[in-house]
Amino acid sequence: MSTNSVFLMTRAIATNINQPGSRQFTDPEIKEHINRALGAIQMGLQSHGVKDIRAEATITLPAAATSITSATTPALPTGFASPIRLWEKNGDLWRDMTQVKDHLPQNAQQGERLVWWEWREQGLRFVGATQNIDVKIHYRMNVTDVAYPTDTISLSNLTEVIIAKASAIGAVIAGLSTAQYFEDQYRLLFDQYLGIDAKHGQATGFRRQRRRLGIPVWRY
Repeated sequence: MSTNSVFLMTRAIATNINQPGSRQFTDPEIKEHINRALGAIQMGLQSHGVKDIRAEATITLPAAATSITSATTPALPTGFASPIRLWEKNGDLWRDMTQVKDHLPQNAQQGERLVWWEWREQGLRFVGATQNIDVKIHYRMNVTDVAYPTDTISLSNLTEVIIAKASAIGAVIAGLSTAQYFEDQYRLLFDQYLGIDAKHGQATGFRRQRRRLGIPVWRY
């Protein structure tokens, strides 16, 4: 999901539940549906023994900076458990960064790109660059820290699950006939997510293809 994750989810849910002739929910009300959906999903994950999930965040590393930790500015996202994969933005393109096996290149000169990264002492470490660099981080997040998704954090494979559950909540409140459909869709997507977790152990970059946000789930 892009950096407008909350906006896009809100628009998708609004399309699902703001039907002609029915109650029209405002964005703040829909965001409350998202909060309730996240609470239900968090409890469901914990009940199935899932301890961490995958998330993404984009952080701008200032020029010459060589680390991102919980104490730096900018800092690692709340609930950050461990990194999976990193990219850096070069112009309009994202390029894979290389995780070093032992340590960062010694005596390396800072250039226009970061290139390398390592995870050491609970922080991401870099050689640094001569300019600000946007770094996209794919990481594991503790389930207990799942909260409202901000504009710069994507909950990856849980996006559709959140949309379906929030749509079910809104549909029940509005008395829509599609309420049970959205709830069934939520359970199906949640079970599929659990299947991915069990098969891959949250350790790979596998992603199920997502529907385009903003298109009603019930059309599929």
